[in-house]
Amino acid sequence: AQCCHAGVGMYRLVATAGQRVLWQHWLKYWEMEGSNKVLLQASSEEELVEARKTARKLDLPCVLVADAGRTQIAAGSKTVLALGPAPTEMMDEIATHFSPL
Repeated sequence: AQCCHAGVGMYRLVATAGQRVLWQHWLKYWEMEGSNKVLLQASSEEELVEARKTARKLDLPCVLVADAGRTQIAAGSKTVLALGPAPTEMMDEIATHFSPL
């Protein structure tokens, strides 16, 4: 469910980011190319937060999901970071630090 929240949140962010024309260009390209998604594993919540900082510095679209606390995960725990769509080279600056899931 957390990955779904991240994906929907990312799509909404980019689709409604009128001032970010480049993001919308990346979104259209991503849709035309099949909407590829890659899942990677972070070793800690801190790693997700640091990756978000890096994404923001690179002006990459990103959404960090915090759990609502309705299950075993504590409320406010950061569980998923969605990145992109963006060019592969830019994504790799962040994604190469994570392990395949």
